[in-house]
Amino acid sequence: MPKLPKERADIFRVLETYLPEESNLSVLVNDPDTQIIMISCEENLTHLQSCSEAYADGTFKYAPKFFLQLYTIHAYKNGQYAPCVFFLLPDKKEKTYEDMFRHLINIYRERNLDLQFDAIHVDLESSVHVAIKAVFQDTQIKACCFHLTQAWYRQIQKVGLTADYKDKDSETGRWLKMFFAMPALQADEVENCFTEVLIAQAPTEEAAEKFADYILDNYITANSKFPPHIWANAGMGGSTTNACESFHRYFGYHFTRHSPNIFLFLEGLNAEQERTRLKIRSHSNPIKRKDQRQKEDKRREIIGMLRGGEITMEEFVKQMGFLMLPVAM
Repeated sequence: MPKLPKERADIFRVLETYLPEESNLSVLVNDPDTQIIMISCEENLTHLQSCSEAYADGTFKYAPKFFLQLYTIHAYKNGQYAPCVFFLLPDKKEKTYEDMFRHLINIYRERNLDLQFDAIHVDLESSVHVAIKAVFQDTQIKACCFHLTQAWYRQIQKVGLTADYKDKDSETGRWLKMFFAMPALQADEVENCFTEVLIAQAPTEEAAEKFADYILDNYITANSKFPPHIWANAGMGGSTTNACESFHRYFGYHFTRHSPNIFLFLEGLNAEQERTRLKIRSHSNPIKRKDQRQKEDKRREIIGMLRGGEITMEEFVKQMGFLMLPVAM
């Protein structure tokens, strides 16, 4: 085994010749100019190309020393999320993300293949959104419902409404929970729901006004930072990068500390490839937990009642909001 790298440049030199013995993965991009490394294999690349939707997310904890993050591209097929391509990135700049996606495209072009997705599901990092638009012009960007609701909850905390949110008897708390129904709506329904229902019932306190302004400025109109077409209907299943985060969490079990050295990192990645191969070759959907199935069934029932005119939009946000509250932070 080579000596431990003392700087990032050493890693690029080491990876010109080194991979763990019997590795199932290969270094496909080792570019000191863009400071990006890409790791995958032919089976993973083929599987990713066969999917119409991709899921992408990064982790900082388990990127190897001298890199800021490990960014993973997952394929989704037969109900399975398979981590197919791994990037080591030096930072989280827009240019770096664009270089990353161009490296991905070029790897397929070298094989005389075209890589296109109907949608790429990501978090609310603006620089990633801009990079996707630059490289995958015809691909929809879909925001992860989990990250969306977490962002809204952080704003509730920021404006000082946490106590109201947690108080079951608080009118303000009930009003706040209604907001979390909006991701289950279609994009063209969001603005009307916001103005005709949520704002119409807004409490008079200043903190509530600040929260509503934040939602309006960032999420409601077509000119918002994150317009409804990116995140609406994200709450009806499928639009979440939780599988990516789950992979990163399990990947971390290979290490005793954050930022492992490059050799330990590669060994851990290679070990996870066995699990990935099984997912790729599986032709059956994973079995969902009973509580998860029941919640999804209830959401579909409420949506059906709204579409059928059995309940009003106000009744919808009151019922659906409680089913879509963010995980406690």
